[in-house]
Amino acid sequence: MTQALIAQNNPSYEPEGWQETLFMWAVLVAVLVMNAALSRILPAIEVCILVIHFLGYFAILIPILYLSPKGTAKSVFTSFTNQGGWPTQGLSFFVGLSGNAAAFVGTDGAVHMSEEIKRATLNVPRAMIFCTAFNGALAWAMLVAFLFCTGTITDDEALAPYPFIPILVRMVDSDVGAAVMVSLVIALEFCACVAATATASRMIWAFARDRGLPSWRLLSQVRLLRRSSREI
Repeated sequence: MTQALIAQNNPSYEPEGWQETLFMWAVLVAVLVMNAALSRILPAIEVCILVIHFLGYFAILIPILYLSPKGTAKSVFTSFTNQGGWPTQGLSFFVGLSGNAAAFVGTDGAVHMSEEIKRATLNVPRAMIFCTAFNGALAWAMLVAFLFCTGTITDDEALAPYPFIPILVRMVDSDVGAAVMVSLVIALEFCACVAATATASRMIWAFARDRGLPSWRLLSQVRLLRRSSREI
C-alpha cells in the first residue's frame, strides 16, 4: 500500500519487489522493538491507537461526504456488478464478502492476552462483542458513504493495485488530501501489526510453557524485571 501511495503521487516511481521486502522487514523490526523495548507502556500505546482509530475514521469520512458528488439511493442499493466473471451474481457476492470478513479475524486477540487482564472471564467476552459491534457499525457507515460518493469507476481505477487510492483522489479532488487519508490507513495497519505481534507472542509463550513447541525451554523463559502486586 505504501508503494501504491508513492506511485500515485510520483508517476515516475516503479515499484519493485525487493523494495516491498525491505518495507516488510522495516515494519517487522519496528513492531518487534515496540513489543520488546516498550512492553511496559504497551497498554498506553494501545489507548493511543484507539484514539487514532476513532479520529482517523472521521478524518476520512467527513471529507468524502462533504467534497464528493453523491449518487442516488437506487444506484447504491439496487445496482449489482459482477466484474470477476463469476457464473452467478450470488456467487460473486459471497466471494466478495470473504474479503470484508477478513477485517474481523483479529477479534480473538483479547483471548490470548487474558492472563494479563483483570476479570478476564467477564472483560474478554465484553471486549470481543463490543469490538465486533462497534467496528461493524463504523465499517457499515463508511461502506455506505463510500458507495454514495464513488460514482463511476474508470478502468484505470479498477486496474490499480489498490483501487481505493485513485478513487479517493477523484473524490476529494486533491492528491495531498488523498495521501493524508491513505497515510492514516497505513498507520492503522502498522498499529494492527503491533497488536497482532503482542497477541502472537503470548500465544507462542503459552504453547512453549505447555511444551508444545520445539525449543520450549528457551521460549518459555520469563525474566522478572520488577515485582508488583498490581495486575496489568
